[in-house]
Amino acid sequence: MLKKLITLLFLLTVVQRIMATDFYINKIPADFSILSFSVLPGDTLRIEKSESCENLFIKTPDQNEIAVVDNKMIWVAPMESGLYVLSFFTTNQSFTIPVFVVVPLAQIGTKSPHFPIGDYENSGFKSLEQNQMPLGMIEVTRENQNTYVSPHFQLKQFLTKQDCDFPKYLILSTKLLYKLELLIDTMKSQGQVVENMFIMSGYRTPVYNKGLGNGKNSRHIFGDAADIYIDNDRNGKMDDLNRDGKIDLSDAKFLSEFVEQIENTEKYQWLQGGLGVYKKTSAHAGFIHIDTRGYRVKW
Repeated sequence: MLKKLITLLFLLTVVQRIMATDFYINKIPADFSILSFSVLPGDTLRIEKSESCENLFIKTPDQNEIAVVDNKMIWVAPMESGLYVLSFFTTNQSFTIPVFVVVPLAQIGTKSPHFPIGDYENSGFKSLEQNQMPLGMIEVTRENQNTYVSPHFQLKQFLTKQDCDFPKYLILSTKLLYKLELLIDTMKSQGQVVENMFIMSGYRTPVYNKGLGNGKNSRHIFGDAADIYIDNDRNGKMDDLNRDGKIDLSDAKFLSEFVEQIENTEKYQWLQGGLGVYKKTSAHAGFIHIDTRGYRVKW
């Protein structure tokens, strides 16, 4: 009975979120006040508003205010790489959309002595689009590293752990950010306290990922995976989420159940991905892995 009640409460939250979506950017619903996107120089963002959204305005980086008419518009990214902030306004809400115009990978060089990246496969695993070799990366500087890419996360939290100076480079999926924020919302809607979702590992370059002994098709090298745990007391390890008086594998499993709720919801099929549960070791606290690879797999 309790599980049915929890499921019902989650579905009610989903219904509220469906009603709250006023517009979409590249088909991703604008459900959060901050959500970043990455595009190549000269690439576009496609903005589409729902029929229920009467007014939608965009303030561009050059401070021009544009009304979205005919329910859609196209924003063309500048040719110069960097951070550009778009502001969206509806009748009742405002949204900040940081847009990172990436540096083409060919320009960075995969064997740079400053920031070695390593080689991506020329043909994507399983021939899926999300597994193709990336065309560009976000340039992370001392100035932009603290940029909020979603309400709870900053750009620097997803950086590879390689020891090098700025500028650093990063691939970061908007879908991953959405899934992390949705996970926080889902937990809070069911009475869980989430003050600090810790990103233990986000993006990894192929050379760093290989050094860890991980496979060449790891989702981390594509920027749509994160290893996470809840650490509200900020002591560097998973909290006692299930409140059984101890911290062990059951807390990671407890966290994973909220991810499964999301992936079992029809509206969020586009967020499906891998879900791994890991116990505490001498090297790290217990945690879970989530990604948005496009199909479900568990371990």
